[in-house]
Amino acid sequence: MKKQLLVSIILILVLTFTFPTVSPAKGSSSLKTFTLTAVGDVMMHDRQLSSAITDDGTYDLSTYFSLLGDRLSHADVTIANMEAPISPSQPVEGFPHFNAPKEILDLLYGSGVDIVTTINNHTMDQNVEGVLETKQSIEDSGLVSIGIYENEEAFRTPYIRDINGIKVAFLAYTEHINGRERHFKESELVHLIKRYSDEEAKLDIDAAKAAGAEIIVVYMHWGIEYELEPRKSVIDRAHVLGTLGADIILGSHPHVVQPCDMITVTREDGEPYDVFVAYSLGNFISNQRKDYKDNGIIIDLTIGYDTAARKMTILKQEYTPTYVWRQNRRDGWHNYYVVPSDEYINVSIEGMTESDVRYVLRADEHISSLMENTPISYRGSSPELPPVKAAQSNRIKKAIK
Repeated sequence: MKKQLLVSIILILVLTFTFPTVSPAKGSSSLKTFTLTAVGDVMMHDRQLSSAITDDGTYDLSTYFSLLGDRLSHADVTIANMEAPISPSQPVEGFPHFNAPKEILDLLYGSGVDIVTTINNHTMDQNVEGVLETKQSIEDSGLVSIGIYENEEAFRTPYIRDINGIKVAFLAYTEHINGRERHFKESELVHLIKRYSDEEAKLDIDAAKAAGAEIIVVYMHWGIEYELEPRKSVIDRAHVLGTLGADIILGSHPHVVQPCDMITVTREDGEPYDVFVAYSLGNFISNQRKDYKDNGIIIDLTIGYDTAARKMTILKQEYTPTYVWRQNRRDGWHNYYVVPSDEYINVSIEGMTESDVRYVLRADEHISSLMENTPISYRGSSPELPPVKAAQSNRIKKAIK
């Protein structure tokens, strides 16, 4: 009898007790999610151009991403920094005044890239006409360009993409244009390229939010080349951007990988917000060698947006360390491959020398030390490297001046 009474009391307590409200979990009606993949600098140096040009004058870049499987296409949106103009009316050339062939845009689009930032220190390498032609070339390829614009209306209209029901704004700025601004009137540049200032960033972020953006992604071309750690000025700028409303900040320009961080800022409403910062994603594809300039990372983020709290959460952060393998050919030129080094450190690739293997291992160890506890985004889907002949009969040795 006492036992039955005790059970009855417990049932009454359970039925009448009010449980506290818990934060929305993944899968709840107020949490929406999407995935974002980001890579660093896409560059086209002289040796890349000379190695890729064919007898008919087109450029064969087919080896570049052939080891990556679906690493560029699996996310809801993928973004890269295109660090060269694409101006078809001018000759193709490499450093110091870049002008890349349109084939690189076709390759990026075909590999799964959706958005390219085209605002960086080489944006003005082919002058004002080159900027406008680059914008048109990117649009013709099916990619979206951010950071350069054809008129004032476009300059003041943030690019907003609906991803799984979340409105995401993508903005891009550069701190540098290699001093080339002195060759142009300010009236030519004012609504053409996005040069960073706190005031400009605030205008754009406010405009994006007014247009309904719920998450703000900013791709910054900042910092000092070849430095393995961000300077205090860059870290301070990240905090300013976060305070202004940026939720995700992706960095380029140092041409080496720098650490990622999650910072907390306080915005105008007095609430704390978490901001993801990748200070530098390194070189994705280039001819720059050694001192970690042939290393990069592919960042994979799973992002949640709580529509009730109006806040972003990074649900998962993963990465792939990469190494640019420059395979020597008998004709004196090279085949270039972006190698997911975590996957290939224990795999023998035909044509890779012992020195190449050491550099792959070094890239993996170096980037792992920078990323600390961030899990590797091992997808296990990279295709096996097909045999590649050292001599390519359809190539010519003509160097691009």
